[in-house]
Amino acid sequence: FHCSQWSRSCLCGCRESANAVMANASQGDRRAVWEALAMGEELLVRATNTASFNWQSTHPHFGSVVHAILFGRIDDGHEPAEEDIYHYSDIVLATEVGTKQRLNLLKLALEQGASPDLPAPESCIRCLSWRWFEKDDWTEDVIPARKTGLETLLAVKRALLKSESLTQKSAVQKKIQDVDKALLTLFSEHSKTDSQKALVPEELLEMWARFLGDTSTADVRMIVCKTGEETSETVPAHLGVLCAASPVLNAMLSGCMQEASAKEVSLEHVSVLAVKVLLSLMYTGSLPMDFDTQSQTILEALDLAHRWQVHYVVQILVSAAEKQLTLENFEALAEASVRLQLQQLQDICRTFANARKLELRAKFEESINSTVREHFGSIVGPNKGKEKPSAKRKRICF
Repeated sequence: FHCSQWSRSCLCGCRESANAVMANASQGDRRAVWEALAMGEELLVRATNTASFNWQSTHPHFGSVVHAILFGRIDDGHEPAEEDIYHYSDIVLATEVGTKQRLNLLKLALEQGASPDLPAPESCIRCLSWRWFEKDDWTEDVIPARKTGLETLLAVKRALLKSESLTQKSAVQKKIQDVDKALLTLFSEHSKTDSQKALVPEELLEMWARFLGDTSTADVRMIVCKTGEETSETVPAHLGVLCAASPVLNAMLSGCMQEASAKEVSLEHVSVLAVKVLLSLMYTGSLPMDFDTQSQTILEALDLAHRWQVHYVVQILVSAAEKQLTLENFEALAEASVRLQLQQLQDICRTFANARKLELRAKFEESINSTVREHFGSIVGPNKGKEKPSAKRKRICF
């Protein structure tokens, strides 16, 4: 049998290549990791330093990490790309060796914190559909957009089971078994994660809040320079907490830098309130009820948390930004999502923009931030006519 023009892989033994991963490695380690995951390249992923890779993030081309491993590249294919987007394969099209590698990758990703409950971004609208021979009917379409990795995999199994012309073939039955193995892995990890969750007593949070407010034991000073003024304000903090929470602060305060000897960190272009918000989240993961959590404060704290690489605080602030997102602050949040390369926040802004595109187009009819125009212009820019529907590309396996 011969592979179709639209095929991303072939069940007759064609081997998946790593060329696309190596060709794009120069674009950044994170992009290379995404491509390696989507191609099922277990050895490459294990050999790569993934310390800076966010396993709980999403990507406009690949969805969540779970989507990438199971389904390859799943966007609409309209954005220019150097690689052929049909050469990534997936859990259904993969060879026996490829399937084993993807299942191993799935276990590895879940161990690293990847979540099967993250929905794929709006851009992931490629139709997942298969057939065995050209005379067969296509399976029912599965579109990953807004579905979690677990939901997408369950939909794929239903699609395979509904196709009577496919389910009678032993090879397709084997593929359904492979899907079942992936489902078992995801559900087992769900159970394991739930059993490992620990409830944090309110008294523990209050103890850490008191520790944050205890200036007598503080041994680091945050010197916040007020914008447009020569004065500054000091916010006390504790060396041990800062170094444990942030690798950047750990290098600054325990190395040979000036901050290490003075035990001072000078901050500009950020408000005192934003620094206090960040510290409260670093110590307790929560905020006092009387704290101002306006979008500007959240953005300043988010920028600082990202700069200091306090990833768990970044995740908290991205969730807070989502709740604060309005027509008035969309431009600021969208610009920050691109500048800080926060894919999850970009997806949030893109979903909001799609839902409110007419109002945003009216708002930005005269002017719009250049960064926002570049990344969101197709949604919020002036309407230049009716958009063409996405082409439905299917993939074939023999």
